[in-house]
Amino acid sequence: MENKLAKWICRRLRAKQVIDEEYEEVYVYGLELILSFLISTSIILVIGILYGQIISTLTFLATFILIRQYTGGYHANSYIMCKLCTVISFGISVFLANVFPVPRLLFLALLTIGCLIIWLFGPIENIHKPLTDQEKQKHKITALTLYVIWSVVGFAISFIVPLISNTIFYTLGAIIILMIIPLFERRTHHEKTR
Repeated sequence: MENKLAKWICRRLRAKQVIDEEYEEVYVYGLELILSFLISTSIILVIGILYGQIISTLTFLATFILIRQYTGGYHANSYIMCKLCTVISFGISVFLANVFPVPRLLFLALLTIGCLIIWLFGPIENIHKPLTDQEKQKHKITALTLYVIWSVVGFAISFIVPLISNTIFYTLGAIIILMIIPLFERRTHHEKTR
């Protein structure tokens, strides 16, 4: 769906001479990404509103979007699977935040483990969007900084607003899990090619 809509928009823009034909593929790809992001975010917002979880939903989105763009991690093979994975991550994070309170000591453990994983393995590159060494270093530092800030905020507000604190905790956990999955995929692929 995103591809067809992106191509249609680009054809219209090309017809109006807003974009050059030689760059059309780049515009189509960029529009596909934007449309996929908007659709995923809209689905999550609608679900959050329907279940009366708007604050948890906004907390999830802010945490997930801000950090994941720098950590990288698992990328699905299609836009539908991408949306599904994101919505499932959201659903699980918000469900757990409502059902299982997070002990503060566990928050500190996740902070330590998360920072270690980001430091050792981050950012996890998307094969379609490789990074230069300089970009990797900037992403790693930014990801670590954001992860620590969100962890500290989550821990601090656990005394005041436990539900939001729990949502931050489970969202940070989801981000780390999504970083670990490609590491296992690569290892499995490497072992199969031996």
